[in-house]
Amino acid sequence: RICSAPLRMHAAIVRCDWSVEVWDWDAQRCGTTVRLEVARASQKPMAVVAFSMDASLLVACEEWERYAKVWSIETGRCLRSLASHVLPITSIVFSNDATLVASSSEDATVKVSDVNSGDCTMTLAGHIKLVSSLVFSSLGCTLASASLDGTVRLWCTKTSVCLLTLELPSDCKPY
Repeated sequence: RICSAPLRMHAAIVRCDWSVEVWDWDAQRCGTTVRLEVARASQKPMAVVAFSMDASLLVACEEWERYAKVWSIETGRCLRSLASHVLPITSIVFSNDATLVASSSEDATVKVSDVNSGDCTMTLAGHIKLVSSLVFSSLGCTLASASLDGTVRLWCTKTSVCLLTLELPSDCKPY
C-alpha cells in the first residue's frame, strides 16, 4: 500500500514484510525504512494506510480487519489501537492536525477516533452501503464520506450531525 504526507513531500510504501519505506519525493529516493513491530501470528497484508500531515504517524489496518492501529514512524512502535467497526475497514484518514482519525467500513458507518486515547468520539451513520472514501476539511471541522450508495455526506466533526447529503446523478453512481 502507498500513502503520502503532503507537508513533508514524503510517501510511505508499506511492504508485505511490514517494513515501511519512507520516500523523499524531492530527492527521489528512499530516505528511511522502518519496520513496524507486529506480532508474528498476525502478519496479514496492510489493506488501508494513511500518514499524518507531518509524516510522524502512520495509521494502518490489516486486510479484512475491523480496527486500525496508530504507529510512530520514528520508532516503528504501535502507539495504540483505535475503535473497532463491525465489518472490515475500507478507508482511513487523519485530520490535518493529527488529533483525529476517521475510518470507514463495509458496515456503512464512519468512526472518528481520538488519536491520543484511541477512543471513538463519534459514529456517523446514514449511508446504506459500504463507505469507500473519506476526507477531512482543512480545518478539520467537516468530514466528507463517499459511499457505494451513490451519496457523499458532509458531517460536522463537533456535533456528528450530517450537514449535507449529495446524491450523485444515476449515470455517475458506482456499480
